[in-house]
Amino acid sequence: DKPSDVGYLTNYFRTREGSIRSDHPTHSVAACGKNAKWLTETHGHTHKRFGSMGDTPFSADSPWEKMYNINAKVLLLGVGAVYVTFRHYAEYVYMESVLKKLENSNKYDEYKKALWCFEHTGVWPHICNEWVLPQLEKQGLVNSAKCGNADFVCFSSKDFVDLTLKFLYEREQKALWVIEEAWDVGEWNKWIDEVSE
Repeated sequence: DKPSDVGYLTNYFRTREGSIRSDHPTHSVAACGKNAKWLTETHGHTHKRFGSMGDTPFSADSPWEKMYNINAKVLLLGVGAVYVTFRHYAEYVYMESVLKKLENSNKYDEYKKALWCFEHTGVWPHICNEWVLPQLEKQGLVNSAKCGNADFVCFSSKDFVDLTLKFLYEREQKALWVIEEAWDVGEWNKWIDEVSE
């Protein structure tokens, strides 16, 4: 029942008759229509994933995973790629696979403790949406139009996440973004090099 803190349109949408909002404290999703209940009824209740913002926002039962699985479209209305939250979903999925490979390592706890998490900063593969989106455009996977002075940009969530994951697995440095002073690309590279040996 709290107002959306990411803009007028999201707050208007969540209060529309028939809209349902997931019960997540930081990355809730509001939906309307025939799949609204299914999209929002679980969000971090089960199948949690370790991540930089806690283990529930992008869990396997989250609306983000469900939207990815049904190939929901992302529509940017007069805002830049920096606002594409699916980058976090891709980061979580990638890190889940990295940690899975480390499960039998005697240094598993040490490696995991070095990661950025809810309790402290650390290493993390922060994705630079503003570099990824033009790569999608080069592949002809983005539609755009003008509405007055605003750019409308539309693309597939699956295309965005899959390309982001490809860049992460291929260790494409341009896909990473220094967004925090406390975060260092060099430290991330050092960590991923060591765990990949």
